[in-house]
Amino acid sequence: MSDINKIRERLRKVDIARGEASTSVSDIPLDHQLTFDRDANEKWSFRDGRIYLNNEDIEDALNEEHDNVRFQSAVSDAISEYKDLVYQKGNGSWAKFSARADTIQDKILQP
Repeated sequence: MSDINKIRERLRKVDIARGEASTSVSDIPLDHQLTFDRDANEKWSFRDGRIYLNNEDIEDALNEEHDNVRFQSAVSDAISEYKDLVYQKGNGSWAKFSARADTIQDKILQP
């Protein structure tokens, strides 16, 4: 099983445990919520100044997986794709989003 599939499986279990079997937080368009559907099992969102993967705060997940280099690398790659998408959309929330995304990537790079 690839690392990203392990991440998806872990997040799916969290969603099921919370009783949220992949329900979306909102149907608000991208320009208002900054959502990024990387694929069918991976929904990224930015709200309240935080970045979420399938409704789980990605920073909490990174804290839990602080020794898992593959997980951290997969998250960093996904964050980079997410930043590219938000930048291309020219969203007004770019500065706040970018600051949070950079903070996450800096956290991954720190020993």
